[in-house]
Amino acid sequence: MSSRRVTIYDIANHADLSVSTVSRVLNGSTLIPQPTRESVLTAVAELGYESRRIRRPGGRAVFNIVVVLPDSGEPPTHLFYDATALFSGIARGIGERRAHTIAALQSSTAPFEGKKLGDIDGCICAFCEPSAELRALLRARSIPAVVINRYDDEFASVVNDAAHGFATLADHIARVRPGKVAYLSVGPDRPIARYRRDAVLGTGALGIARDRCFEWESLSVITTDAIRRIVADGARTLVCMNDLVAVAVYERLLRAGVDVPGDVGLTGYDAAPVLGLVSTPITTVDLAVDRMGERAAAILVAGILARESPRGCEHVAGALVVGESLGESEGERYGSTTCDRREPGNRAGNRGRARRGGPSRRDPLQRKP
Repeated sequence: MSSRRVTIYDIANHADLSVSTVSRVLNGSTLIPQPTRESVLTAVAELGYESRRIRRPGGRAVFNIVVVLPDSGEPPTHLFYDATALFSGIARGIGERRAHTIAALQSSTAPFEGKKLGDIDGCICAFCEPSAELRALLRARSIPAVVINRYDDEFASVVNDAAHGFATLADHIARVRPGKVAYLSVGPDRPIARYRRDAVLGTGALGIARDRCFEWESLSVITTDAIRRIVADGARTLVCMNDLVAVAVYERLLRAGVDVPGDVGLTGYDAAPVLGLVSTPITTVDLAVDRMGERAAAILVAGILARESPRGCEHVAGALVVGESLGESEGERYGSTTCDRREPGNRAGNRGRARRGGPSRRDPLQRKP
């Protein structure tokens, strides 16, 4: 007769269950359904399993938390957020508790299947929805989850407050550049695009009607001629859905010989790293990635400790980041929410290009012969 010690893997195979489910039953989790619990306990009795007590450092539990990030795709989501800010915020939300934070891609469930890591206690999906496979896995193993910047009916969500952000931006535009405003967006069928469009239309201060919302399927189909027509129609400011759209529109304006901010104002949203690609600091709204990460981690840890899956949605407001793309004054730029992405003394930007041969302010669409 073999003297090999019975392990939880033996129990899992015997009961035809996952190792993590067996572990949760043995550790007294109240989230496991009663029939499943009984199957595990029956297997324990039949195999003669004896549990071992493992001393944890300092007598404190160590959490395993998986942070799911989006795969590369169209649009390139990694350009919207600073990963360092995200993980710094998550670390603050976890606080002084001991935790292992494991990064994974949206298309992979590998961290949930490995044996070396042990049980996964919680999951954060940042800037992406849980895949169908991951959602089923989280549900089957009763793993709490929180989704960042996406609305979710099944798990808790922490979302940037776009209504507050666009209202703040509208107040700023009304003060420094009053006049006709157009809204530019891509991917109109994506949930985040619909949410931001609704936030813009609901912001009376911008004065944007539905016919002043211009939407394209992707960045690649935004043409210079389309942007030129919008400006020719009298738009004084182009409010973009996000910073990636703002950078694309900025490039089209340069092609058309239209000066920013002399001929038209331009704003983005997210305060994303992609804004570093342009020489003129674009006025935008901070996505508050670090604070969303902090709140998501705090909500998740509370759910883990309470042995329940959190629900509901929490909104996090971001601050206005003032650049030069609306013609802001020095005083407005260097306030508490300003941003300068260029070296000191480099003030040519897009305006410099316009002065060296661009159109006059009298006719922003006039081309050189």
